[in-house]
Amino acid sequence: AKNVNTIHFVKFDVDQDNGSWSVAGTAYGNTAAFRNAVETNWDSGIAVQNGGGTFHTSTVWHPSATGFYAPVLKTQDGDVFVIGSANVDGREHIRMYGQNTFGFEDLRADQGADFDYNDMIMKFHWDGL
Repeated sequence: AKNVNTIHFVKFDVDQDNGSWSVAGTAYGNTAAFRNAVETNWDSGIAVQNGGGTFHTSTVWHPSATGFYAPVLKTQDGDVFVIGSANVDGREHIRMYGQNTFGFEDLRADQGADFDYNDMIMKFHWDGL
């Protein structure tokens, strides 16, 4: 990646009755309020920052609570990108490739994003602890 970005994880609450998502009581959606809830509630136990070229980083993370966690990308420009289209440009910026591997697009559509999802690639491994 050319830009220096940071990967975080946020706990999503999922309503078992209707399947809706929220973070800390704020409904999932393409709103500033939702992105603010994501940024103020990501798990403090992990933040992986890299960029400016090719890199490899390994870290250990123990979530602070049980639940459904998803990766979040905080870009060099200050954008917060989440799974799905609840992003400021309404586009998908995180793609799951399977086997716990995610690809990230770190530019908004209006910044010339190529949507190749290779600006950061993350794979995580469950160690069973």
